[in-house]
Amino acid sequence: MKSYLSKAFDLYKFHASKIFIFSLLATIPALCSLLLVYSGGFSRESVVITIILPVIGALIGVFFQIIFINLAKNPTASNQDLFNITFARFFPYLGTILLQGIALAGLYLLFIIPGIIFTTRWIFTPYIVASTDKAGVKAISRSAKITKGNWWNVYGTSLGFGLLVGLLALVLFSLLMLVILIGAQDLSLNGLLDRFHSINIQGSSLPLDIFSYIVTILITPLSPLFFFFVYQKYDQQYKNTQAAQYK
Repeated sequence: MKSYLSKAFDLYKFHASKIFIFSLLATIPALCSLLLVYSGGFSRESVVITIILPVIGALIGVFFQIIFINLAKNPTASNQDLFNITFARFFPYLGTILLQGIALAGLYLLFIIPGIIFTTRWIFTPYIVASTDKAGVKAISRSAKITKGNWWNVYGTSLGFGLLVGLLALVLFSLLMLVILIGAQDLSLNGLLDRFHSINIQGSSLPLDIFSYIVTILITPLSPLFFFFVYQKYDQQYKNTQAAQYK
């Protein structure tokens, strides 16, 4: 997992401004939701906040995930090339993800274990659709072939990445809590709770919402970059195995 993280962070450093801007654009609906709530324009129960913005956010997220995947595939690609590829792959990507999501939902409803198994088997589907001309069942089948014989390695890598991201969020959250509570005069439990509740605005904590937004910006590009490099390794391994069989 270390090598995948190293590649992802190297790409971060190489394209820091580009990745930050793309990540910022990808989270615009989340920012709009935050601003609308705290401006008093809409309540949290508003249809705009609960339905429309999440749908728009999901579509924009798909768009920029394809961009991040292709940036990992070709770090020297121009912005125009990235956008051209993304526009071409957007609807195949969206359709394939919906198809895969429906299939996985059915598996999880039947039994939890098959759902976990096939989630890992099909984990590379988005990266195949975004970076090749395959889509739909062909992309899902390709992912299953790539992970065959590597299921535990892929599962362990994805689990480790999830735990690492969770740990990072926990550390950042702890630092935020320290900043929020540092001005408390009363260090007793009740005093700290009073300090925490005193920062609430309209029933919600603005610092916590800002924190969530910042974490979203940081993590949005990390996942597709990391998992593309995982996919790249096992895809090349699969190609080498296939080539050896035909010699």
